[in-house]
Amino acid sequence: MILCQGKRANAPYSFPSEGMRIYSIEELCRVFIEFPSLPPTDYFNGDLCDYIENELELPDLAAGLRECLRMVSAGQSTFVSRILSYTGYATSEEIARTRQEVAHLESLSSPERRKKYADVKVEQGRLTRALRIYEDIAEGLPDSPGSMDFKASLYHNMGVVYSRMFLFANGADYFKKAYLINESQVSLDAYRKAVYMSSEDKDSLAENRLITPEDIRQIKELEDEAISRADDGLLHPMEGLTDEEILSRGEEIANEWKADYLKRSENGLVSMDFWKTKETPERR
Repeated sequence: MILCQGKRANAPYSFPSEGMRIYSIEELCRVFIEFPSLPPTDYFNGDLCDYIENELELPDLAAGLRECLRMVSAGQSTFVSRILSYTGYATSEEIARTRQEVAHLESLSSPERRKKYADVKVEQGRLTRALRIYEDIAEGLPDSPGSMDFKASLYHNMGVVYSRMFLFANGADYFKKAYLINESQVSLDAYRKAVYMSSEDKDSLAENRLITPEDIRQIKELEDEAISRADDGLLHPMEGLTDEEILSRGEEIANEWKADYLKRSENGLVSMDFWKTKETPERR
């Protein structure tokens, strides 16, 4: 058992970026453990210190946190780990991991850190939120040689988001933008797949060299796998149907998937990931 510190507040503290509200120091610890990529503007400020002192009635912790704000050498990682260590709520492993993740984020530039936060939103399935962040970052970047590779990574991830929303034509546009900057094979492969998925005249794609026969073969393997799973009864039984009926049913299934995905895309749904969001350890 771990005794709770302070009291349960009457008024909440809000994290605008996540739309969350907390009422205790233990809830605050859980937020840092689960969301170490939080923008520092959400917590690294005097408002949180005042809340901890006045609402949670922990003046000694608030004083120590204000000291972190004043010390240039302390930083956000020290600020967060001091809160986690104070309560006894987090394990030593959780404290070390969270501190390390926050320290890494501190070392990034502001656009890079915001991109990392958006990447987490993609992994959580909060696609619209991630897309808005990517767009905002890209609009603020100059077209200088030093920023173009980073802008290409933003475009690629925007292509990923659009594709996961089944907006393949939009996805293809951004994969193409990324490829024209960085000439990455990953962006080119994703562009070809998005073009294929968005085209109504798929037979002409190879003829016009928009995609290669190998691209078509790989994509058809994915389609065949989905149909095979359906035929095994994992999704929808196909036994006894004609080829025409299977094709019609397949279109119905695809429409059901799309409708369901779009309905739940902001609630953590993870789609099939053949858009290759990573090229190196850094997300593209």
